[in-house]
Amino acid sequence: VFDEVFGFIDERNAALNRGIRVGKEDIQAAACAIDTLQATIRELDEAICAGKDVGYALDQMIGQLDSAAGWGTWDILGGGMLATMAKHGRMNDAQNAAFQARQAISRFRTELADVSQLRVPDLQVGEFTSFADYFFDGLFVDLYIQDKIGTARRSAEETAAQVEDLLSQLRRERDRTAERAAELERERERLLAGM
Repeated sequence: VFDEVFGFIDERNAALNRGIRVGKEDIQAAACAIDTLQATIRELDEAICAGKDVGYALDQMIGQLDSAAGWGTWDILGGGMLATMAKHGRMNDAQNAAFQARQAISRFRTELADVSQLRVPDLQVGEFTSFADYFFDGLFVDLYIQDKIGTARRSAEETAAQVEDLLSQLRRERDRTAERAAELERERERLLAGM
């Protein structure tokens, strides 16, 4: 699309420089190109919004995992059944946040497919073992659960970093597209003035 738009601009500039009169068709072509760029900007905005939703969901998940890790440390130090229950409550909240993050990632993929070939990463979060923690409560089980929490947190952080990188690329593309649309709008005004 952009090659066509800028080919149009170069063609019209060359024609104007040679003193060739510009017609209605040229102005209509410029208006169509502007509409195409504006539609692309809207699609990019939708993808950026969906990506922000992913970041928010991942932040929620990381917060819940941090809380679960804190309770897990307390459980390792002998916090008892209360610490175990609080830890699993946060782990359940983290699982719910992971579900929300996966839904947001799915929406982000859909929106991103409209404007880019970029790939959205998957969120890899394993299941937490709660039965063993309640019924075989001990140091090794607690350490195992703590390791699972840490692994899930690292995965969420990696996914969040990749999503932020995608958002940066989308924002740059949106800025370039907006600049192109503004340049084409100026060219259309110049064509109108040349009639």
